[in-house]
Amino acid sequence: RAMLQSGAVESGEVDLNDVVTNVVKLVASDAILRDVTIVTDLAPDVARIAGDRIQMQQVVLNLIVNAMDAMRAEPVRRVIVRTETDGPQGVRLSVSDTGPGIEHDRLGKVFQPFFTTKSDGLGMGLSIARTIVEAHGGVLWAANNPEGGASFLFKLPASKAAAASA
Repeated sequence: RAMLQSGAVESGEVDLNDVVTNVVKLVASDAILRDVTIVTDLAPDVARIAGDRIQMQQVVLNLIVNAMDAMRAEPVRRVIVRTETDGPQGVRLSVSDTGPGIEHDRLGKVFQPFFTTKSDGLGMGLSIARTIVEAHGGVLWAANNPEGGASFLFKLPASKAAAASA
């Protein structure tokens, strides 16, 4: 985490829809093996962000894999990855699952380093993901869904070029 905080973000124009599409392709085989359906709902007009494409891929990959892990014992396993415009100068991405959700007393701890709910987890993935999102000027949080399951969401500012053209 400290290495990510002190390192400069490799800045360029990043299309989050493209990031999601590539990550979903990357995990497609794993999703089939786990009997998980991944649904994408990508806003066609979502603004580009300024940032590091590889780091954004790492965040999205972590959130999707965590969602699949959370549904191991569920009869219906579905992950929904959604992008949308968040106000005039922002972008929001969410990864929602049909798992059991996050126990209320653990909801505030999931981003702490070394906190894990997995027997084989290190507890660093979400902590690193939050550090990456914050380094890009955004925020990352988790919430339980009213219909069950959990969602991990982040908002990021649009790139200066995208915001200027809005």
